[in-house]
Amino acid sequence: MPEPAEHPFVKYVSPVAGHHVERYGTGTVIGGRRLPAPPGTGELAFDKLDPSAMFGRGAGQLVIDESAVVALTAKECSDYGREYGRAIKKGALRERTADEYWAMVDAQERLAKLLQQLKALSPGALARLDQADEVTEESVRAAIVEAQQSATDEPSTSGAPETEGETDG
Repeated sequence: MPEPAEHPFVKYVSPVAGHHVERYGTGTVIGGRRLPAPPGTGELAFDKLDPSAMFGRGAGQLVIDESAVVALTAKECSDYGREYGRAIKKGALRERTADEYWAMVDAQERLAKLLQQLKALSPGALARLDQADEVTEESVRAAIVEAQQSATDEPSTSGAPETEGETDG
């Protein structure tokens, strides 16, 4: 975990089921993300495998991830501390710790590396994984193993057909 001087975060929160709390000043929802807009709506689709995607904006259905730990900066807490405090008292946000936040960041980094590995092995497997309801380290590891097995099961492409029982002679 970085030292406090290395990051601007002073408070950590998670959303609570049934509550939508705006991340004030950003137009997003804490722990929220939008599912892809229905085809033909003209909206940009959200790629759930893209860790840089903006959460909480878009035309699709809003989904709240209660496991998300959101780090708030000193400026956010200075500007909107009263609002966040009310949301915590009301039970709409749950206070978390810096350790929980950094553990989530580490898990996201591990997942991103696994997704890069899977993409290099099999872009098709990555596309299939994108159709899953939830993408976890375990599901990506399983997809990597499957892609590796598929690669070793493919017939030789040396150009010459393989036949059994032939000998040089």
